[in-house]
Amino acid sequence: MLHNAHLNVVLTACYSGEIKLWSPTWELLLNSKAKVGDIYFADWSTNGDQVLFCGGEDSVVIAYDLMKSNEKWEIQEKWSVTPQTPKNSPDKAIMNCVQTEETEVRGKNKGNPSSSTYVEQKDYYNMAIFTPQNKVIALLQRHHNNFSEAHLYSESGNFLKSQTLDPLGDSKASLLCVSPCHNGIFAVGFQGGIFILLNENDLSVTSFLQATGSAQVAMWHGNYLLAVSYLSGIFSWWTSSGELVHEIRGGPTNSIIHLNWAVPGKALWVGGIMSLHYVSLEYNNPEDKFPVQLKENQSIKFLEVTGCGVAVNDADLVLAGDFTGNICVWEKGKTDPIFRTKYESAIRCLTWNNNYAFIGCLDGNLLRWLPGNDSHPSTALTCIGGILTMAWSHDLSSLAIGLDTGNLCLYRFQPVNSPEPEELLNVRAHFVKRGEQELAAEIWSVCWSPCGSMIATASEDQTACVWNSVSGQKIETLTGHTTAVTSIDWKEMANGELLLATCADDRTVHIRDGVTFQMKHLLDTKDIHGWYTLTYLSLNPVKNWCLCSTQNGRLVLWDCLSGERLGCWKMHAGSIEGLVWNNNYTECATVSSDCVVNMFSVNEFHCKL
Repeated sequence: MLHNAHLNVVLTACYSGEIKLWSPTWELLLNSKAKVGDIYFADWSTNGDQVLFCGGEDSVVIAYDLMKSNEKWEIQEKWSVTPQTPKNSPDKAIMNCVQTEETEVRGKNKGNPSSSTYVEQKDYYNMAIFTPQNKVIALLQRHHNNFSEAHLYSESGNFLKSQTLDPLGDSKASLLCVSPCHNGIFAVGFQGGIFILLNENDLSVTSFLQATGSAQVAMWHGNYLLAVSYLSGIFSWWTSSGELVHEIRGGPTNSIIHLNWAVPGKALWVGGIMSLHYVSLEYNNPEDKFPVQLKENQSIKFLEVTGCGVAVNDADLVLAGDFTGNICVWEKGKTDPIFRTKYESAIRCLTWNNNYAFIGCLDGNLLRWLPGNDSHPSTALTCIGGILTMAWSHDLSSLAIGLDTGNLCLYRFQPVNSPEPEELLNVRAHFVKRGEQELAAEIWSVCWSPCGSMIATASEDQTACVWNSVSGQKIETLTGHTTAVTSIDWKEMANGELLLATCADDRTVHIRDGVTFQMKHLLDTKDIHGWYTLTYLSLNPVKNWCLCSTQNGRLVLWDCLSGERLGCWKMHAGSIEGLVWNNNYTECATVSSDCVVNMFSVNEFHCKL
């Protein structure tokens, strides 16, 4: 999302490739589609009549002209380029593809192509900005121990020059940010708080600096570069020659990755991976160059580190937790939690039983909480092992729990707030043999059969198993996945057919007959861009759908009867760590390591979220 100060409009672009232009009152002025998806970076030209995008599987930089004719806005592609990684001289010609590594030695460092989770890394344009003269500087993220590069293009898209970016000899340091051009200089930030300052006209390096607190972001404050530390809340000001001239503490400490002026020189938005802060700079005197104090006026921060586990009850209240012990409840349509509490250990999974929230923790405690009535959750029971997954029986009387010890446990809660739940089962369900030794294999997912007489488990031992819910006897072992099985679901579909579905780190989904357990569909996701595994899935019996989440923030939807893929959408900036339909299967909720909780519906006619 970018504001255009010259035209007073706001541009939004997203992973689907949609480009929209909005008025200050959020009236839609333009709706267009880029020729590529996965748009992840954009920049306005100085006078606001051009815009740049970086995106697509082949990492395209696209320049567009923005025009207004007869009160109608139009956007027109001007030029586009893809990265070039020539063998000898990178500044001779631009090429329209990413070349693979040429040498056998490099090939040995690229990973194991036979691995089920292997994804070949490509060089790609990470960021691109306009210079004041409407030239374009594109930053090429290189892999396989090659230094990244800055490329300079003319206003018409002709390749002019390349400059190797050497962050103090560390060729593996990732590109993290780029500042706008100011007085002929721009800054490129790398891991470890290293910044290289370059001349915008010839890409020559003017200076280096290592910002305090491993800063990952910086912007210009007058003639000084302002860097904000990643975790320690330190604001530091640097000259264009790399000299530290001022430093103060007291800023946000929540993995800071974005800065933007709200009021230049006086107030700014500070964005973290899991938070947003409005910070004002306070001066002793109006003419002072540097502030003496930081004041955090507003802050939006719910989940703190790696949201994990989500559940929805009959009233469409959304429950989610995180690895620092935060537990929040949201009402549908509202962005602020209506209830929140905190526990001393990491939250791994959550579920509802009517109005009671049950929270599974990695310390082995199962918490019970009645939001709005209990100020804090109480311990319902303690397991010998971390609670990774759980599911209620259809009559909500018994809770099946999967532990990191590989044990499957079953407890009866009669009533739901019973102080002493009855243990019905405790089975060592999953383990792997190493010689004479049996090692625990974590249970990552658990569900009940549609008839309620069986429980299915999915484990890191690459199997899913079916158990008698009364005796604890194993009925079936399901094999075929080549890595850890991450999620399992078992439902009766709208046509009366029973289906059992699993997904795994091998990036496949298996749809089986829910009675015979014979394979019906083996669904592959390896054409999806980037590195990822599959994390969760859930069947929708009303629509005959299977919805699956990935570790790189995508959702994939299939028709489980035909095996046809219906759509794939980017929904989160991190790994999706919880996925659940509401009780009538009209909406779905997700939570991610980006600490965002989404609730959405799927348009079956257009396959849009």
